Amino acid sequence: MISKLARPFTLFTLIPIVSKVVCALVYLFIGRILKLSLKMEHDVNQQITKKKMFSIKILQFERIKIESQEPSARSGHRMVCDSDGNLYVLGGYNSDLIDDYELKDDDDWVRTRPLFAELWKFNISTNRFTKLRTTGEFPQQLASHSCEMLNDDTLISFGGTAVPFEEFSSNNLYMCDLKTKHWTLLNPMCKEESQFPTKKYGQALCLDEENSKIYTCGGTDGFSFCADLHCYDFREKLWTQLTLPTDKSVESRYRHEMTLYENSLFIFGGGNGTNTELTLETLPYFDLKNRRWELCETIGHTVKNSMSHTVKFKFPSPRRCHIICRYKDFVFLLGGLSKLRICRDLWKFDLRIKKWTLLIEQIPISIYFHGASVSSFGQLTFFGGITTGQKLINVRSKRLYSVYIDIPPLAIMAWKALLYYNDNFKNKTDDQLLKLGLPNIYVKKLRD
Repeated sequence: MISKLARPFTLFTLIPIVSKVVCALVYLFIGRILKLSLKMEHDVNQQITKKKMFSIKILQFERIKIESQEPSARSGHRMVCDSDGNLYVLGGYNSDLIDDYELKDDDDWVRTRPLFAELWKFNISTNRFTKLRTTGEFPQQLASHSCEMLNDDTLISFGGTAVPFEEFSSNNLYMCDLKTKHWTLLNPMCKEESQFPTKKYGQALCLDEENSKIYTCGGTDGFSFCADLHCYDFREKLWTQLTLPTDKSVESRYRHEMTLYENSLFIFGGGNGTNTELTLETLPYFDLKNRRWELCETIGHTVKNSMSHTVKFKFPSPRRCHIICRYKDFVFLLGGLSKLRICRDLWKFDLRIKKWTLLIEQIPISIYFHGASVSSFGQLTFFGGITTGQKLINVRSKRLYSVYIDIPPLAIMAWKALLYYNDNFKNKTDDQLLKLGLPNIYVKKLRD
C-alpha cells in the first residue's frame, strides 16, 4: 500500500498548484490596475480640491478680481444694478488723468476729460467689465449727478455738472434703454416755469417704481445750497414742486442721500459748506400725504460697558459724499466724508424702528465720492471713489468690493458655487454650455 506522501507526481496533481498561481497573478494584476485607477481618481480629486471650499460669508468684504479691461479710477460717478446683480457705472471725474498716456487713444476721454462720458456694465457672473456703445443724446454733466434703475431695463440720470463745476450744472433728465443702448433726453412739462428744478449737482434722487415717479431734493449750483423738493411723474411727463424755495424747515445740503418709506422721504446727511456736514442722529423726512417736513429722532447703536454696566448709544458721524443702499426695510450707509476724515464704516438703519446698527467699523478702505449699489439678493458692491493712498495722500480708486448683507436664495448660492468650481464656463460657447446641461437662462447670464 502506497502512502499519500509517496504518491507519484502526475499532471493532474499540478493543476491545483498552477490554478492557485494563476489566480494569485490575476489578483495581483487586478489589484495593480485598481490601485492605479484609484491613484488617478485621487489625483483628479486633488486638482478639484485645490480651491478652498466655496462659501458665502455674510458681512465680510472681498475685493472682486476684475477679469477684463476696467474703468479708470474716478470719483463723483453713480452706480446702479439690475435684477441679476449686474452693475452699471455712469460718468465720473478724474483731473489727475488729463495727460495720462494710457488714455491718449480713448476718443471719448480726449473729448470730455476730466469727465468720463461713458457707461460701463459689470457682469457679476463673469467678473468682466464692458464699455457699452450707446446711441442717442448722451448726458454731458457727469459728476455728482443722480441715477436710478427703472423697470430693470432703463437707466435714469438727472442733474450733475461738468467742468468748471459752478458753470455747467444741469437739470436735464435722461433715460437709457439698456436693451437698445439708446439715450433719450426727456422734454418734461411743468404747470409753471418756476416749478422746474433748478440746475444743480449733488442732489439726492429716489425712485417710486410702483407709481412711476422720481423725487429729487437739494443740491448746489456751486455757490449756494438748497433743499428744494420736486417730483417727476413718468406717466404724465410732468414735474411738480413739492416745497417752496422759501421753506427753511430743513437745512440746505448737497451730496446727501434719500429713500422712500411708507409715503415719506427720509434724508440722510449731506453738507452745505466746507467742513460742514449734517447730523445722522436726527433725520428730516417729508410727509408726502400732508406735504410737510418733519424730524425723526433715531435710536443709536447700543454699546454696553460690562465693567460699569452702563449702556451708551452710538450714531454715524455727520457726513456727506456717502452712499446709502436700500434693501427691504433697511438702509445701508457706506463711507463718506466727515470733517476732512474719510469714513471707513458700514451702518444699517432699520426704517421700521428707526434704529442704527454699526455692522463693520473698518471696511477694507476709507472711501467717499464712490458709487455703490445692492442687488435684490443682498450683495452690496462699491466701486471707485476717493481713498487714502500712500503717505496719507488722497487718491482716486478703481477697486471693486463686495459684501453680502443677507443670506442669498439657494439658487443664487448654487449658481455662484457652480461658477467658482467651473471658472472656464465663461470661455465656452452657448452650444457647449447647453450640451453640458446648463439651462438657457444661466447661459444668458454669462453673456455681456
